[in-house]
Amino acid sequence: MAPLLARQWPVVGVYSLALLTQALLERMPQHPPQVLVMSSLRPGQWRQSFFTHEGLRFSRLAIFNASHASQPDEQLHDLASELHRARQYLSTLRLVGRDVRLPVWLLVDGHQLAAMGGLPAALGEEAGAFDLQLQTPQGELAQRLRLPVHSEHWLESLLRLLVSGKLANQYAPAAVLKYDWLYRLGRHLYQWAVVLVLLAAGLAAISWWQATQLQQQLGLAEQRWQHLQREERDYSQRLHGAAASAPLRLQTMARFTGQHLQAAPDPERTLQAVSQVLLGLPGLTLDEVQWQTLAPAVLADAAANGAVPAEPQMTDPQAQPNPWLAQQLTLRGRVADRQAHRQSLQQVRALQEALQHDLAGVQISVVQWPLDIRSKASIQPQLNQVADSRAIPADFVLQLNWPAPELTHE
Repeated sequence: MAPLLARQWPVVGVYSLALLTQALLERMPQHPPQVLVMSSLRPGQWRQSFFTHEGLRFSRLAIFNASHASQPDEQLHDLASELHRARQYLSTLRLVGRDVRLPVWLLVDGHQLAAMGGLPAALGEEAGAFDLQLQTPQGELAQRLRLPVHSEHWLESLLRLLVSGKLANQYAPAAVLKYDWLYRLGRHLYQWAVVLVLLAAGLAAISWWQATQLQQQLGLAEQRWQHLQREERDYSQRLHGAAASAPLRLQTMARFTGQHLQAAPDPERTLQAVSQVLLGLPGLTLDEVQWQTLAPAVLADAAANGAVPAEPQMTDPQAQPNPWLAQQLTLRGRVADRQAHRQSLQQVRALQEALQHDLAGVQISVVQWPLDIRSKASIQPQLNQVADSRAIPADFVLQLNWPAPELTHE
């Protein structure tokens, strides 16, 4: 106790070496139903413990002559004498039959393993009455209890059982065991509380992020709703401003609006046609698709510059183009094998011809080829200077243009 008191270490439990050995045996696979365990302590001291399927039956400490500590042969002779004495005692108690071989497990350290090889010779003619098995930290004992490889002392296995915290305090009063159980429960509750707090913080962060995203979506929806409201008010003003006595003007406006809607861009159908063409060209892969149409603001600017009248003149029989109906589709993609320059050029040219054949009224131009075929270009591809250094330029870029259709009115 002196080292413990000097370091002020609290004592949390008192355990029996024999009972700890029983817990050790329970974790060993295929141990015999009855076994005599001889565990080496200090030089000249052996703990004898006999176990059956009912548990520990007897245990005693055998102390040999201290002068034999430096004489291995004398130590083996003393150990053999103790084994004979233990077997006679067990036979007297009728715990072991006289004609039954008694299994004996010798728990020794690594440096004692070589000396134990002479034990059968020390037993002499009685060696056949024992089934000797050596157990060291480097053997099956270490593998079962996951002891470190460099372990040399078998007592470390018992310490590992204590550190695991799965053994009850064998000599503690009931009040102490209750306090220990409450302490362990409180510690587990504290750990779970920390986990729950972390989970709550994570869920709160996710909820805040989702609320932010929802707020942004609501803001965009509000802007779209206000835009639709302005368009509805503008349409109502124009409708009330139209003269009721001018049915020809209203009929012309209705026809113009129908043609306008029929000529509106249809991105879905166009992209489906592009996808069908790409199915026949497995060597090409699209990275980015940009769809652009001229906004109404462009039409207003063009009208201000005199390019297009602000409102269609109903009396003009000529066709009136609608610039916002003009469409532009930009395809950026990559080729499967950048080293096959001729094959890459053929695939991009085949893509251009197939799109020209399948899409009516489209004007296709290749902005970038997989291989720069200019006279000043080099064979090695040159990376574009982009803001993001991690961005990789596309191998080819195609631009598809649909001019604005001409809408006629009477």
